[in-house]
Amino acid sequence: MGRVDPIERYVKFCVSFSLVSSAFTWSVAATAVTVLIASLFPLNRHRIELIAAVAVGSLVATVVALHFATRAGWIAPALPWNTQPWVWAALFALGWVGVGWRSGRRRSRVLAGAAVPVSIVMALVLFNAYFYYLPTFGDLVGHAPTDRASSAQVETATDWAQRFHRIGAAATTDPDAAAGQVAPTTGQAAALRALPHGLVLPAVFPSTRSHFPARPGWVYLPPAWWGPQRARLPVLELFGGTPSSPVEWLRGADVQGSADAFAAAHGGMAPVLAMVDDNGSFTGDTECVDRPGSLAETYAVTDVRNDLVRRFGVSANAHLWGAAGLSEGGLCALALGLRHSNDYSAIGDFGGEPTQSLGGPAKTSTQLFGGNAALQASYDPNVLMRDRPHPGLAAMFVSGNQDPNLATLQRQAGEARADGMRVAMRVVPGGHTYYVWREAMRAFISFAWQQLASPVASQPIGARNTDTSGDSTASQHHRSGLSASSWWTVHRPSTGAARSAGSVPLGTSSTGAHRRSPS
Repeated sequence: MGRVDPIERYVKFCVSFSLVSSAFTWSVAATAVTVLIASLFPLNRHRIELIAAVAVGSLVATVVALHFATRAGWIAPALPWNTQPWVWAALFALGWVGVGWRSGRRRSRVLAGAAVPVSIVMALVLFNAYFYYLPTFGDLVGHAPTDRASSAQVETATDWAQRFHRIGAAATTDPDAAAGQVAPTTGQAAALRALPHGLVLPAVFPSTRSHFPARPGWVYLPPAWWGPQRARLPVLELFGGTPSSPVEWLRGADVQGSADAFAAAHGGMAPVLAMVDDNGSFTGDTECVDRPGSLAETYAVTDVRNDLVRRFGVSANAHLWGAAGLSEGGLCALALGLRHSNDYSAIGDFGGEPTQSLGGPAKTSTQLFGGNAALQASYDPNVLMRDRPHPGLAAMFVSGNQDPNLATLQRQAGEARADGMRVAMRVVPGGHTYYVWREAMRAFISFAWQQLASPVASQPIGARNTDTSGDSTASQHHRSGLSASSWWTVHRPSTGAARSAGSVPLGTSSTGAHRRSPS
């Protein structure tokens, strides 16, 4: 065995160091408590009165700050109880520095000054541990996502996709024959095809039609993408919430880990994932609505799709496309899937908001829809499901049992089922957090694969399907046989031969490889 470089081992340790583990959070908490209490001494009657006054003042300031932060949409309404005292502690420490400075000794002043940043760090650590926003130190410092493709691999991928696309009609009618015309000139493609994991590429999706000011996104390519069946791989567009950026899918949501685990259990086959910027900025909130100067819907539905087809050789067939999102992005996925049911066949709504909102009915109506009630109704998923059926869609709703949107998602799942859709509803322990959305994404990849993948795409890399007749019975048999988990159910509409009453098991493959717990 080769000797491991100590520096490389140290770097790996730092990058993978958990910021959400109990050991880390308790250590920071103990340090903060010790410093804060020590800064209060020595005690006398005057200092005790000052401490009481600062405590009451900081409590009032905490309530006011949390109220306005919640109304502004900076934090979720269901803020974890164990974080709120540390918001108070940080404000108390700040107030104590100013008020108790004169009455304290030099040691007390130093500790009071140190208590401010330590308490702030503690509050941030607990926020992060609850929301699972930055699971590791590598995420905090902006370390490149695991298995990010090199420049040479990106160039190779782009070149292959463009050459594959230029074959034209042959790539659509007979991908296997078309692939024979783009045989690799080196062994690189074969090596990439044999990788035990997919690759992540930074991607700028040109806003050709929408001119939407989108930030760069990311694309996940499974190992099978390097083979002849890339045009038959499902594609999932992923929309984030606000505030956030597309890279959060790779950090808190760990979509790459979920997709890699699925690919490992399915012979290298997994969906292509496109992590899309639907808001234009970290605190932006478009609700995926087209309005003057911000055509977010056109960007997501048209520009991103066209670029993925052009550059990465995926199919534009709606039967291979799905959309999923978390929080505001979950609402986006549901609304866009319903509005463009000819473009998507699977929807994933993870903790999605009830309907479009910018903080109040009047503000929402004016800023998003220009006061046009009919236009606003055309984006409301509740109205869309009520007004017309969507029998060709499949939808998965996932919520934490402490998520304030749980009741809404359960209601919408029932409405979607009544609307004729194939529906799955799952409730997992947790709140409106990335911990829940990790679990949601793992389940949705399997769910979407059942809905979107063709029988050919289900085969391991290198396998060939001799029956290309597209037999619907075989396809249904394949889709129902992809998973063997009993811990949840897909409810099918009772109408139609292919939508018989009853339920079909849904979840993960029999190996359960992609149901690993967050680390």
